[in-house]
Amino acid sequence: MTAVAVHPPDTGITRLPASDLLARFDAFPIDTRSVPQANLDLVDRSRTSLFPWRGQFSPEFVEFMLAEYARSDDTVADPFVGSGTTLFEAARRALPAFGAEVNPAAVIMAGSVAFASLGRADRRTRFDHLVSAAQEFIPSPYAAGLFGIPDDTDTQIRKVLSRFLSSVSGDPLAYNAAANLVMRLMDRLDGWPMCFWRALRDYQAIIDSLPFTPALCQVFHCDARCLPLNEGSVQFIITSPPYINVFNYHQNYRPAMEFLGWDVLQIARSEFGSNRKYRANRFLTVIQYAIDMLAALREMRRVLSVDGHLITVIGRESTVRGVPFHNARVVAALAEGAASLRLVLRQERKFTTRFGETIYEDVLHFVPVLGTLPPTHHLAVDVARAVLREAVCRGDPKVAPDIERAMSAASAVQPSPLYKPKRRSEEIPPW
Repeated sequence: MTAVAVHPPDTGITRLPASDLLARFDAFPIDTRSVPQANLDLVDRSRTSLFPWRGQFSPEFVEFMLAEYARSDDTVADPFVGSGTTLFEAARRALPAFGAEVNPAAVIMAGSVAFASLGRADRRTRFDHLVSAAQEFIPSPYAAGLFGIPDDTDTQIRKVLSRFLSSVSGDPLAYNAAANLVMRLMDRLDGWPMCFWRALRDYQAIIDSLPFTPALCQVFHCDARCLPLNEGSVQFIITSPPYINVFNYHQNYRPAMEFLGWDVLQIARSEFGSNRKYRANRFLTVIQYAIDMLAALREMRRVLSVDGHLITVIGRESTVRGVPFHNARVVAALAEGAASLRLVLRQERKFTTRFGETIYEDVLHFVPVLGTLPPTHHLAVDVARAVLREAVCRGDPKVAPDIERAMSAASAVQPSPLYKPKRRSEEIPPW
């Protein structure tokens, strides 16, 4: 296991102005020696994620980071857990792990980690019960007409799926599995009912592949700024937070989520950095992102133990109307300036997309600064203003007036609403 720096007392960094905090990050060297770069870049990747989710961790990357930096008795957390890669990899190492996510589609997928606490025989028994329930409502692909669904219209199929979901609503594991099936087939109803049974078979293969772990691994449907964890209860946090002008994650599996009763537009309001926000002046997104991210970093510091270790992995560059912003600079300045965290190691990793584009990510290692959390002193707004001020100099002159207006309005920007799960319909119970 690679050691990181000791956990320092406060030496005055929290009192630095935003420009100095950004300059401190710029001067921080990128480590290329402590671990093989090929391991960070996953040059020889052989495994893929269990569930499709845009922007998620590669399982082998999390596997490597846990092996390299987590201790054998650590409790792991990922406040932006997505489809659950951190939870599944922690389960492989028998480490207790907790994840948080606002997107219900991601929570449904990540919730599959609950099956890891069951032995093979118990999993098979639970799945056999699910199959029996499905057989009561879902037609065989070879005898669909016997079930009164001769035309297989979307409306009729949805009614059948609703009855199936209701039939397993009393069993959280079965309901989670059923919701996963709905997500897998909602966009493929033209292949009904064959697509249902294929989805069930594929999902069962995922569940069968999970390791057994006696450790508790759990996902919470909650906001990263308000984790249901005790202060100092986590020793290792690894997470890939959203970045500025990020993809609208609430659009993932939107038809299935609306069918399950979720209000995706309410969820969208709590997404960090979403590019759907502030359409009149998208540079205001930079300010709200800084405000939201600082709150999340302070919450991570709250739950992190005094000997803890926090790793954030974030895409290096975002663009807003063609103007680039360095995400890690913002995160590091916020962490050191107002979240009682100290940057002790900076790494980078890269990968090539299917379109041939090389993407760089910054891997930032923080340890907690000893002492109480400092007041924010509006640092988030100051950092946002500082990077916007830099953007005026390097951006297209045509967008400079909008950047200036965003800086002028910065003090009035409010954080994203704190997410509290709320269903459009209460007819379908939670998992």
